[in-house]
Amino acid sequence: MNRISAALAVLLLAGCAAPVLYGFSSDGRVTRDDWVHIKWVPTPQSIGMVVRNKTDQTLRIDWDASAVIDADGVAHRVVHHGVLYANRDRPQAPSPVPGGAAADEVVIPADRVGRFGIDALLPETDQGTSIENLKRYVGRSIRVVLAVTKGDEHREYLAAFAINHVAVDRRRPRSYGD
Repeated sequence: MNRISAALAVLLLAGCAAPVLYGFSSDGRVTRDDWVHIKWVPTPQSIGMVVRNKTDQTLRIDWDASAVIDADGVAHRVVHHGVLYANRDRPQAPSPVPGGAAADEVVIPADRVGRFGIDALLPETDQGTSIENLKRYVGRSIRVVLAVTKGDEHREYLAAFAINHVAVDRRRPRSYGD
């Protein structure tokens, strides 16, 4: 969970002068079946997850068959923790999760990864959009389709995060020197 916390802290500090705070419903924060227990952590920039393998066989997370569907209903190819900017459009090897183990991951839409950071999955006010226009996202959802294989078997796990409020954070963003 440390990688997720560190990555999310960096992403949240990279916001604009008046960052937008999006609230997500608590529905869908955990997905479980006989293969996995997944804890999801949505943010406006990415979706964090801890994938625990409940089987005694190695599971593989198939990144190239996974996707993030944004609040406008557009599907995006994903990259996961550790993929470099230069490699964001290349095929990704599946991540093995041995039996009984867990994997900390962060998924980001590949087309939102730039040379100098990550563009928000949800718009910010510094992108020329007023807070009133951003409120149109309330009631919409961000979804993740996570493809997992075990041997020859394939499953897709869907998590949906409803946006339940939008507000401008009027507090001064913290910097590393504070």
